[in-house]
Amino acid sequence: MSVTPLVSVCMITYNHGSHIEQAILSVINQHVNFELELVIGEDCSTDDTREKCLKLALQYPHIIKLMDNSTQLGMINNFRRTYAACSGKYVAMLDGDDFWIHQDKLQLQYNFMELNPKMAACFTNLNVLDEFNSGAIYPFYETGKQPHAISTLTDILRNNFIATLTVFYRRALVSAIPNWFNGLKMGDWPLHILFAQQGDLAFIDLVTATYRKHGGGVNSGADHETKFTTYLDSLKTIEKNIPTSNRKVFRKTIYEYLRVLVGIQIKKGRPDKALSTIYKYTFKL
Repeated sequence: MSVTPLVSVCMITYNHGSHIEQAILSVINQHVNFELELVIGEDCSTDDTREKCLKLALQYPHIIKLMDNSTQLGMINNFRRTYAACSGKYVAMLDGDDFWIHQDKLQLQYNFMELNPKMAACFTNLNVLDEFNSGAIYPFYETGKQPHAISTLTDILRNNFIATLTVFYRRALVSAIPNWFNGLKMGDWPLHILFAQQGDLAFIDLVTATYRKHGGGVNSGADHETKFTTYLDSLKTIEKNIPTSNRKVFRKTIYEYLRVLVGIQIKKGRPDKALSTIYKYTFKL
């Protein structure tokens, strides 16, 4: 690619053969007046994901940069490597099983960020495509629970309200994903927090994307106990790597997730597990 792109799209994918073409084409079909690149981190899928990525990379060599990956890295390492390969002034995120539905998404977000140089990132509204429920489509945010127009670090520490497939970051504020991400089982919330340490986060109330809820997703098929255990394990690591002045707020978030997890375990008739969970996340914080 001879011209440095203004916007990079960071896409990680693994075994998304049924969905990857739709995801990639939703990027290719964006209407933009700037140079755009799509950086794909394909992590040694066992289905035909890589073949489909290669086919489209040959069709659109001026846009697609397919990472050469002969050894499986795992989600976080693949994410760090793919993000590091992005060279744009801005980075948008899209996983290989989701897709954009508004062809002006990137242009609108680019225009907004150019007009608001103090914003660290912006994100938009979206829909959910529920493949567990016959393909039902419904709003991602519940009625009356949409994010504020402007959110701060304190807000994002309390709750992860940003859907990653809609986010648009000012890349220079976080030029590389830190090493401590390697101990995490999720990458989106920590990254939002890193950017929020550098500036505010703006919500654009426009539906631009569709999050696909299906059995092959990282979180979609996990039971609630597994999800909240994953969240808490990650939150413990994040808590150690945020400014000391914000740890009190973040500790409240940890305790709220702990309360939910313990409640799940008690409902399952596992009080001993609940007690060990309380010990793990209270006395070992």
